[in-house]
Amino acid sequence: MSITDKRKEVIDFTDKYYYSPNVLVGAKADTRVFDVTKPETFKGLNVAAQSASLQATYLQQKLDGVADLKIYPTLDDEIADLQAGRVDLMAAAGIQIQDFLKKPEGQAYEIKVTLPHEKMFGYGDGGGVRKEDTALRDRLNAAIKAVRASGEYDKITKKYFTIDIYGD
Repeated sequence: MSITDKRKEVIDFTDKYYYSPNVLVGAKADTRVFDVTKPETFKGLNVAAQSASLQATYLQQKLDGVADLKIYPTLDDEIADLQAGRVDLMAAAGIQIQDFLKKPEGQAYEIKVTLPHEKMFGYGDGGGVRKEDTALRDRLNAAIKAVRASGEYDKITKKYFTIDIYGD
């Protein structure tokens, strides 16, 4: 679960065990340069995001009135419209989109933009625990720390991901 200030008001979290960068994916053939610090680079584009996602909130704040933001119920719906050419870019968590980009049908697409890490995206993903379960939280944190210290975490993530999923 994404560790956010709002969620921390209700539950406690373990230390993060990963942080997935948020990305925009588009066609490899599209050679335009996109820069979220320069919203005009998105002028006239159709950009997809999943409903109720942090990516959608971010894009609504950054690209409102510049790009046409299309909201979809699922990541699969975003991907379908990207493939059909109905959107120019689609937003996703980097971890979520890795499998698609590795498949034959994803070979024509690539990560065009890694969105800057902002507080609204939270502090990574961790295990949610009840506030009173401090002993459990501490045991889980010790396990996360041990796996990272052993080098096994890096070994596993390099096997499955082409992006840094911890984000020191």
